[in-house]
Amino acid sequence: MSSCLLDHLPVECLYMIFEYFWAQEIFHSFLNVTQYISQVLYNYNGYLLNFKSIRKKDFDLICRSIKPCQIQSLTLSDSEDTVEQSQLFLSFFSVNQFIHLRALTLINIDRNSISAFSDINKLSCLVSIEIDSNSQISINSIASQLKRIIVNSCSDDYSNHGMLIPSIQLPRLRYLSLERCSFSRLYSILRLASNLISLHVSIICWSSKEMNNLINNDQESPFKLVYLYMTMNLQTYYQTYDWVNAGIILAPFQTSFWIDQERQWFVTFDRQSLSLFTVPRFAPTICSHLSKPILHHTTTLPRDQHGIFYDHITELIIDNTRELKAICEYACFESTLT
Repeated sequence: MSSCLLDHLPVECLYMIFEYFWAQEIFHSFLNVTQYISQVLYNYNGYLLNFKSIRKKDFDLICRSIKPCQIQSLTLSDSEDTVEQSQLFLSFFSVNQFIHLRALTLINIDRNSISAFSDINKLSCLVSIEIDSNSQISINSIASQLKRIIVNSCSDDYSNHGMLIPSIQLPRLRYLSLERCSFSRLYSILRLASNLISLHVSIICWSSKEMNNLINNDQESPFKLVYLYMTMNLQTYYQTYDWVNAGIILAPFQTSFWIDQERQWFVTFDRQSLSLFTVPRFAPTICSHLSKPILHHTTTLPRDQHGIFYDHITELIIDNTRELKAICEYACFESTLT
């Protein structure tokens, strides 16, 4: 191997460069370039492995070139295009060898690989985990050390994802994402995770009594939550939307618990789908010429901020030649003024 200009870069600079690439990209770009670079690769302990939809050639290259103690982030997938990948990978390494692993993502993991994660409690550096809602891998033994937990919903799964979160103190948890969770279970989790800052959740079962219970106990359990991304499906309680009063639905969300100087948790009620969602995170991204404007009495968002609903539009559907022509003419007119 010959020398090159990269040999003059200090190790720290190369490490900073590696942070922007997946492991397979690093090996393809830098492996066997020079002896110095190869030595740097051999000692680097921050590899990010993402085996979702990876080519078999790249998978084999990584398994041959890397040591488990060098892996900082790992994504394993047993989906249709990577069948039995976890078994193959774990045939090279055992879970307790990932001593520097900080983030673990498991996608559709095969049942035959479940037992391999029985030593997950030995991953003392692990602070982030992402699992499927039907996962049989328990996080009970490591939950207290985690800063980030994500539970993704599987197809045809209508379970309460909050039940996957153990009923123990979660002092380090900062980010939590649950695609399906009952309000009562969420309330219990919030009391256990008093340092939670960001919550992404879809409420599947709630009542005004439970809502008031959360609000009235705010002093007893001082939440540090800053970022709230929430949806609520109300179809369980309202089979028809003809008589649903938006004002009554939104009343619990207009208190200082939801809106004050620190918390700006604005909510919108969608009468068509009988659901609630926080804005702007869940604001619609598709708009058509038939779309109805957001009425002021269906949201807690101040009128002067209603432009948020249009700031997030990424797709505009116009099924009307006359309106399309008018928009084009207006756009041309505006361009002549600038």
